[in-house]
Amino acid sequence: MKHSEGLKGTDIVEIEKVQRETHDTVSLYFTHHDDAKTGQFYMVWIPGLDEVPMSISAIEEDGRRSVTVKDVGEATHALCTMKAGEQIGIRGPFGKGYTLVGKRVLLVGGGSGMASLIVAAREYARVGKDVTLCIGARTKEDLLFGEQAGIKVEVSTDDGSAGFHGFVTDLAERLLNEDDYDMIVTCGPEIMMKKMLDIASAREIKYEASLERLMKCGIGVCDACAIGGYRVCKGGPVFPDTILLKIDEFGERRRDAAGRVVKL
Repeated sequence: MKHSEGLKGTDIVEIEKVQRETHDTVSLYFTHHDDAKTGQFYMVWIPGLDEVPMSISAIEEDGRRSVTVKDVGEATHALCTMKAGEQIGIRGPFGKGYTLVGKRVLLVGGGSGMASLIVAAREYARVGKDVTLCIGARTKEDLLFGEQAGIKVEVSTDDGSAGFHGFVTDLAERLLNEDDYDMIVTCGPEIMMKKMLDIASAREIKYEASLERLMKCGIGVCDACAIGGYRVCKGGPVFPDTILLKIDEFGERRRDAAGRVVKL
């Protein structure tokens, strides 16, 4: 859905800082005074181009916020090439975030899903929970948020160029065999999240996942993000295991931009 101007409720903000995270990913920092919670998202408007959903990757008490963007298409490419001083539109925050329950928490993420997960990891650590952040990437150059003050970080890469050589789900299973956790939180490729759901269910560990679906409105009107009778923008994006275990399409299929059902 293209927009030549921001939708009603869009706030225009100035980009205060652009921080390069990897070769194809940047974080855009700006000030937006709201009641954002960990795991929520904004609808971000690129003037004259498009509006896209973006996980909130930093929430500070002074109103400073960020979104972390991977260059994968026309809209995200435009965001990744923006400079400090340029303006974007912000609508939101929207959706249901992480519940932040559990005492010993294993967070498992990969790819651009780390943008959602990192703010949860920081908040868990801030309130004194025992947190391990397990990050997966294809190569060392693709690792996102690999170093975090006060948080135990474990890394896996598909090619073995950093940390554990293999999939992040295999690393997570190893950690679960070594220590006791009472909560698993995950965001990233859906096949990975489904694997972690199966692992959590077999071990009877509570579980939450932040889902990604095509979103056009962010407020539950267009139905583009529907899954299993829920709208991801309203019922999620964070869902608990009690719901995901009943949704047979989770980790199996989704709808593309034309509404066609495609296999993951």
